[in-house]
Amino acid sequence: MIFKTLKYFITPIKKHTVLIAEPNVCHFEVIPGYIKYFRDLGFNVNVLLSNSTKKYKIFELINDKGVEVITVKDKYLKLFLSMNKNKEYEYILFTSHLLFVPKNGKPKQSVLEYFDDMVEPQKKVFIVEHRLEEINQELLKENRVIVLADFKYDFLETKPIVVNPHYFGDVKIIPKSDEQSKFIIVGEIAGARRNFWFLIDNMKDIINSTKKDFKISIVSKTPVEEIKKMIPQDLRNYFELCGALNYNELFKKMGENDYFLPLLDNRMTEHERYITIGTSGSFQLIYGFAKPCLIHTKFAGLHGFNNDNSFLYNTREEFVDKMKQAIELSGKDYKIIQDNLVKLKNEIYDKSLNNLKNAL
Repeated sequence: MIFKTLKYFITPIKKHTVLIAEPNVCHFEVIPGYIKYFRDLGFNVNVLLSNSTKKYKIFELINDKGVEVITVKDKYLKLFLSMNKNKEYEYILFTSHLLFVPKNGKPKQSVLEYFDDMVEPQKKVFIVEHRLEEINQELLKENRVIVLADFKYDFLETKPIVVNPHYFGDVKIIPKSDEQSKFIIVGEIAGARRNFWFLIDNMKDIINSTKKDFKISIVSKTPVEEIKKMIPQDLRNYFELCGALNYNELFKKMGENDYFLPLLDNRMTEHERYITIGTSGSFQLIYGFAKPCLIHTKFAGLHGFNNDNSFLYNTREEFVDKMKQAIELSGKDYKIIQDNLVKLKNEIYDKSLNNLKNAL
């Protein structure tokens, strides 16, 4: 790795190259998507990450000679970005706007404030904003803010650039399993993220509604033992507790499952953010792997989900019925829904690509 870093220092940056940088130990899931957009616009891409990110294996499905990943110790990120050769880049994209681990004693510091001696490229520095409530108005006016979803931006004077990153590499679109219907939940099991207890409270009705077998996989950094305590003993056989997985393992698990359960609840005020000021990595996985989801109608429309590409519900009874329908759905009918979801995925991709092209 030392040799690779030294080689970078002495090798000229290729023409038409973009640098994508992530200074946090998070948001890695968006990087392959932004790589794809820049590659499709004819750019080479260098990616700058901290050494601590290697274990997450985010690039396992990417096989592109036009992409180079550079990892350095966290303390050298600032030095790296102050190098004069960074002028040779066409653009720099930070996939986070805020630093979540305090630097210089300043919590939630802007990356542009922390990297204040950064040598800027030929054109612009862009940032991806994940928290619209903390958006930088000056950057917004300069057309340098990228967001993941097309919310109603009435509260902003200038609309940000909407570029949704749902590409994870060479993903195979896999048909429904005939023997057992499989659902997946990805992310922290906490009320602010998803209402897991809503699923548990309805499990017995779901089981009684169908004679067909099903399984629910949970991929989460929430400790397995903690999740196990939330699941009654007589229901545990219906769950597969996978623990925290790196991205390569997560991508494999996504391929093994048929449906995605976001478990957003219209009654929980914390979940309002998913249709107002922030999106969810769950949606990127649904698009990227073409896994139809079961979702409350309140959260569906903004993200492109409808009865043709997903399973929408309003009430508890409708949720149980939609779970039954999904479990019993034939492979042939599943393909129709999945094909509609792929169509949505492609539409979002084309619109995002055009938005980025117009912003450059």
